Amino acid sequence: MQGGGWRRDTYDFFSLPLFVRENTVLPLGGETGRPDYDYTQGLTLRIYQMADGAEQTRRIPDLAGETALAVTVRRMGDTITVLPDRPCALAVEQIGTDCTCRIQQPCGGGSAG
Repeated sequence: MQGGGWRRDTYDFFSLPLFVRENTVLPLGGETGRPDYDYTQGLTLRIYQMADGAEQTRRIPDLAGETALAVTVRRMGDTITVLPDRPCALAVEQIGTDCTCRIQQPCGGGSAG
């Protein structure tokens, strides 16, 4: 689908499409049974069509609304680098790009994903 516009259709809860713009970094939680949990646990960042040179920062809140984790995602050429502000376990999914993805943990740790 190109450009903005209104769409009219009928969907149930399980088939409602999620339209996401390019350069979006969408945090997805790991808990499905309740709304109040540690949002940094089981965290997946879904990266949609990140353009070369783009950078996005997402702040993951704690239960009090304060920032529990900030993650910056940046694409340079064929590499997407994920930079959390503290050591954490997270997964990364890319949609619409086929880049090398590096999770660069603070304090020298790191992993490829």
